[in-house]
Amino acid sequence: MENELISVIVPVYNVEKYLDRCISSIVDQTYSDLEILLIDDGSTDRSGVICDAWMQKDKRIRVIHKKNGGGGASAARNTGIEQARGAFLGFIDSDDYIAPDMYEYLYSHQVPGGIASCGFIEVDERNRKRRKPEEKHFLAGGTYSSEDISEIYMQQEWDCSFRRTPLQLGSYVWNKLYDRKIFESLRFPDGRKYEDISVTLPSFHQAKAVRVLPECKYYYVQRDGSIVHRKGIVNLDFLQARKQMLQQAQDYQLKKETRMKAEMLLVRAFYNVYRDVLRLPAAEAKEYQAIAETCKNMVHSEMFKCTPFSFKRRFWLKIWTAPLYQFLWKWKR
Repeated sequence: MENELISVIVPVYNVEKYLDRCISSIVDQTYSDLEILLIDDGSTDRSGVICDAWMQKDKRIRVIHKKNGGGGASAARNTGIEQARGAFLGFIDSDDYIAPDMYEYLYSHQVPGGIASCGFIEVDERNRKRRKPEEKHFLAGGTYSSEDISEIYMQQEWDCSFRRTPLQLGSYVWNKLYDRKIFESLRFPDGRKYEDISVTLPSFHQAKAVRVLPECKYYYVQRDGSIVHRKGIVNLDFLQARKQMLQQAQDYQLKKETRMKAEMLLVRAFYNVYRDVLRLPAAEAKEYQAIAETCKNMVHSEMFKCTPFSFKRRFWLKIWTAPLYQFLWKWKR
């Protein structure tokens, strides 16, 4: 049987240090029927030039240069979806890289109208392994209905947030291969970070089935300077993503226990925002004063009552000792 075309969508913005490694890992895939879409989102470094050079070397590569309109990786991915010709869609972040057989592995286990998902390994900028999902937290390899995988995904998100267990599925699109039909009407939210969270439950809901595979084939590079990991930034986008997750859990009528977990994850996001505001210089913190008060008021909500006691204790301590916490944080820095 003839292989089907996979469209691999790569948003690119100011990643000249990592881009060659990323593109090389895609070009060298053992599954060769690929369309590689490099979406240059108005890079101001040499990233656009690097993309063009690769296009000259490999006819499977198409480069789309677009002005940076503030839509971020979401807008770049959406452009890639609209331009893609493949029967399947894959997404790679331009500072990450993949194992040589990742797409062969995913494609060979794909289910019609569904999603195939593999494991991933966190590495630092020197390619040293930081963490990978532990086998004791792995799902048994197999095929799950959209309802079952949604419940399992929410449980894993809760375990990661409150028990610090590593993720396997994750709110990520880059360790998955999607049937094109799943994204016929689904798009990433423009201009928001943590955009993967917004499409994870909807993509599971659209899928006829999800195949979960145990082997780790994706290398997730943890960069200290990346926006997601930068300290001193208030994560309002993460808060918005958790709000949307709760709404989706309600819309898809997930189990009551699962909806409660979505509520607890939202409380945790409020906690993160309050913590981030406390870490800001006084002049900047004033801008977020109303948000900080909203976060503090979460301790009186029904959602807060459902959270684990150890988390309640941390949240209360942040509120009761806020001035001391601010002083120690500034002293530490």
